[in-house]
Amino acid sequence: MQTKKTLMMGSLLTILGLLLASCAPAVQPTSTAKPAVPAAAPTTAPPATVAGKPAPAPSPKPAAAQPSYGGALTMVTETDAPSLDPHQETPGAVISMVGPIYNGIVQADPMDTTKIVPDLAERWEVSADKLAYIFHLRKGVKFHDGASFTSGDAKYALERIKNPPRGTKSPRQDYLKAISRIETPDDYTLRIIVSYPSASFLPMLANPWMLVVPKHIVEREGDMKRLAVGTGPFTFKTLTRGVSSRVVKNADYFIKGRPYLDEVVHYIVPDPFTRFAALRAGNVLLIRGTPGIPEAQAKVIETTMADKIVVQRGPHALNQGIGLQTKRPPFTDIRVRQAIAYALDPERAIRLNVDGAGVVGGILPPFWGWDVGYSRAQEDRRRNAEDCHDRFRKSRILLVREDRASLGAGEGLCESPASFLRHQDGARLAGKRLGYRG
Repeated sequence: MQTKKTLMMGSLLTILGLLLASCAPAVQPTSTAKPAVPAAAPTTAPPATVAGKPAPAPSPKPAAAQPSYGGALTMVTETDAPSLDPHQETPGAVISMVGPIYNGIVQADPMDTTKIVPDLAERWEVSADKLAYIFHLRKGVKFHDGASFTSGDAKYALERIKNPPRGTKSPRQDYLKAISRIETPDDYTLRIIVSYPSASFLPMLANPWMLVVPKHIVEREGDMKRLAVGTGPFTFKTLTRGVSSRVVKNADYFIKGRPYLDEVVHYIVPDPFTRFAALRAGNVLLIRGTPGIPEAQAKVIETTMADKIVVQRGPHALNQGIGLQTKRPPFTDIRVRQAIAYALDPERAIRLNVDGAGVVGGILPPFWGWDVGYSRAQEDRRRNAEDCHDRFRKSRILLVREDRASLGAGEGLCESPASFLRHQDGARLAGKRLGYRG
């Protein structure tokens, strides 16, 4: 057991920037950057119907932020994409790079992500028993190689995620576990039957990773790791591993007048100080990454360059934790796991790890609206601390130092975890290994 422990599952008030087919924590210059509007937002699409009622149309862009055409969005990001296959990868660098190349069946409204709006489906209905979803797909949509998009491609993409072929990984396979079967009555109708009513099904379908890949190319190539061919507002142009990637405007995009930008360029810069220097020098317009730029850098911008660069803050779920092997003693005992959880200090972790730019959450991040609330979490924590000693004693687990000197049944740990980890009876514990003795 390490002397320094960090466990946070909460929301960080990270630095967010332009939204372009994915959430990009960033900073944005105000004087030179052209405003980028989410290029795939189908504001001109007919409203969809859900359970007989009109589905919400995308929220209008505020009049004060009217976009203009042309220009390039240049950004720096920390890591390269392992591959270009959106169904097999999880890093944010992948969706940031290839997201503008593709479309989903539906999408979250870029201006209000609590709403589901059309994408490749222009409208849909849900049966009264909530077990059937009928999507009416856009006609005349083409992939970037000129092939027509049909319901067969949509079905193939969803089935590739839900039941990946042998040798293909699918990290979001469980997102679609409610699906019982998928039918294609014709080229522009997609019928999805679910095995049980699911309030999360449409939001899962609107997940930015649920992109429609071309069936004919995947069947020919075996995967999309080296190719990126979609129906989206941008087409793949170049990729130099470890250096940069570039997508350019799709002149034949099915939403007329979109996109506004001519191109989007990602530069791969692992070092955070080099990324920050590039932004301050005006060499790039955006820093993209998760969970964003450090709070210290944000404060520098806000105090010295507020007239040129905008720091946009927004919530982001950051999960940092300790994995316990629950099949091996003593972690087979839930009381041991609970005692360890009670001993952690998430508030201190936030102060040390993100300069205090965050709040304590739980399994559900506090900005989703379903959490119990911070005050309730604090009360639970106080109640847990009272129970901490008892759980240590009942589990018969003693914390011991590397020199085998017993630290007792949680003495000092339950009352002040941070102090305990630094000192015990005046002895410095930093750098020493802690173990368990049952």
